[in-house]
Amino acid sequence: MSIGARGAEDAVIAQAVVDIPVETPQSPRRDRPSQTGTAVRRKSRWQRMKREWQMYVFIVPGVLFFLLFAYVPLAGNVVAFQDFSAFRGIFGSQWVGLQNFAHLFTDDEVMRALANTVIISFLQIAFAFPAPIILALFLNSLLGEGIKRVI
Repeated sequence: MSIGARGAEDAVIAQAVVDIPVETPQSPRRDRPSQTGTAVRRKSRWQRMKREWQMYVFIVPGVLFFLLFAYVPLAGNVVAFQDFSAFRGIFGSQWVGLQNFAHLFTDDEVMRALANTVIISFLQIAFAFPAPIILALFLNSLLGEGIKRVI
């Protein structure tokens, strides 16, 4: 038998071996549905929740806190898109869309106020932030041990 014929024969055998479905005890058959379906998982999840209900009771205060103080106030952001009047309320005020934002970015006084805010913030960082640290270092170096403890 020549080398070329033997190689072709090996290729045919290898192709036949690849196409034959081999069923082992560890691998499930493909034509049967899986034993771990969603219905089984859902049932075990609800059973686990019922069994560990005390842990879910601990979660309730935190969830209520975030709902009450983080998500409910977000509903008030709708006033940014309205010509809001406290007498008419949120539902009675006229909807103006992005007109308030257009006015905000084109008004000279708003830009001046924004510039003043940035300048004041930088001045506070430059002067107000280091002042207490410098005072603490100064008092630490000059005062006696008894006065330091009182201060």
